Amino acid sequence: MNKYLLLIPLLMFFSCHNSSVIKNQKNSPYTIRNDSVFFLNEFIPNVDLKSFEIIDSNYSRDANNIYGGEEIFAGVDVSTFKVLTDGYSKDCNCIYYLYNSKNKFCYADTRTFQIIDFGVCKDFRYVYVFNDQLQMTILKDADSKTFIKCGEFYYCDKNYLFAVSGEIMARKDTFDVEGFLRIVK
Repeated sequence: MNKYLLLIPLLMFFSCHNSSVIKNQKNSPYTIRNDSVFFLNEFIPNVDLKSFEIIDSNYSRDANNIYGGEEIFAGVDVSTFKVLTDGYSKDCNCIYYLYNSKNKFCYADTRTFQIIDFGVCKDFRYVYVFNDQLQMTILKDADSKTFIKCGEFYYCDKNYLFAVSGEIMARKDTFDVEGFLRIVK
């Protein structure tokens, strides 16, 4: 009986102490302590605790903001924000990449946007690739309707074989692309 009396203060402490993983997500980098939200022990200011929820291990939201880690995603439409794969996310206006609202491109069509590979994506008009500064650029010679991944480091459309950098490796009408791809696979 006496050993159970010792447990009562401990149970009271843990039931009143507000330090928990939000929404019971194990191994989440988000925690609440003393009515404040933290991402990997970095304080996130001005979070609305009543509406706060974790989207995944890199993103969270409340009624007013989207958070990439502890950073507020400035200018993001909270109601249409969606997490995609490979570090991409989007709202009704822009595509974001590398988990940062500063890394965005708003010229892509968000409704038809598709991720082909990390650093390679397309919409109904264009194919996009990362440049040397990790900015998305339009791959001008690519046909987005026929553009696919056709090897580990290669992409094809109806006209060309492209390297992962977006560089044209060969024209399909002057080079045996299928034979080349069989050799490099």
